[in-house]
Amino acid sequence: MKGDEKAFCDLLMPFVLGELSDHDFQAFLRHVQTCAHCREELDAIWPVHLELMTMEETRVANDLQGDLKRRTLEKAFSTRAPRVGDDASRVSSVHASQPQPMSKEHATSRFSRRRGWTLLPYALSVAMLFAGIWIGAGIKASPGSFPSSQDTTVPSTWVRNTSLVSTAYAPTAYGQVTIVKSGRMQEWIVQVFDLTPIKGHGCYTVWLLEDGSRTLGGKFTVNRLGEGAVTIRLPLTVTYSGVGITLEPHVNDQTPQGPKVLGASLLNV
Repeated sequence: MKGDEKAFCDLLMPFVLGELSDHDFQAFLRHVQTCAHCREELDAIWPVHLELMTMEETRVANDLQGDLKRRTLEKAFSTRAPRVGDDASRVSSVHASQPQPMSKEHATSRFSRRRGWTLLPYALSVAMLFAGIWIGAGIKASPGSFPSSQDTTVPSTWVRNTSLVSTAYAPTAYGQVTIVKSGRMQEWIVQVFDLTPIKGHGCYTVWLLEDGSRTLGGKFTVNRLGEGAVTIRLPLTVTYSGVGITLEPHVNDQTPQGPKVLGASLLNV
């Protein structure tokens, strides 16, 4: 591999963690179109990254999220097995390295050396168990809007249930939005069915609508049956007039780029 190509390959982990500048981000996107090694790594780790991208921000501090992402990805790579035909030194290095904790710099160098390896079937499960996170998405709010420890004893109360209406882009899809009150917070549980499974590095994104503006609510994928769900926690005082779900080509999109597949109005519900 040429030196300039290896330099781009070394950007893979910062790319996944969202640490690249706009210039390097665009350069890496061009590089990955022609680099089989980087595409293989992205295909292997993207499910882990997507779950971490959609974790509930109201329960995990920002600095902890960054550390959790990095440690979870390192764990995923530590469970990789070499391909048949790789030299014995790689095999022994995997077994020898697993018991010891690793520094950030050492983990990055190990990441680079593991290109071309395949992921064990259970690797992603191990990674998610290691993370120990509650999957969902959170809307940032002021510190005073979050519930106190006493709020956890308040029982949840069902508020409303609204059906999601499909568009021409996904005519057979359907779903619902269930809003539940819990103390000083409300939970929006979005469930979808019969959506097309994601191909590539995209995701389905929930947008909360109010007065023509769109607020990112959550991101999710669906299983092979087209079923998926995401939970959004909001302060009780926050209101929205509708919900829209789009199919986004890139998980990092912060504004709608893809087609709308489902939607619902929450006015007069």
